[in-house]
Amino acid sequence: MNLREMEVFRAVMLSGTVKSAGALMHISQPAASKLLAQAERRSGLRLFERVRGRLVPTQAAHQLYPEIEAVWKTME
Repeated sequence: MNLREMEVFRAVMLSGTVKSAGALMHISQPAASKLLAQAERRSGLRLFERVRGRLVPTQAAHQLYPEIEAVWKTME
């Protein structure tokens, strides 16, 4: 997973939606969706379940999030 994919994953975890994540990152919702899909492919993990049009973080996402957050804090 590259830094931009980590950024979109973190933004979705913080905001709860791809649309809001895109707004946080100053990109469109389709661009955020594409980055999130790439993150899932590259990591080999299913990060979110799609339930009734909403994203629900999987157990893998909950396990990955603290690691991504630590990387992000280090970079700041």
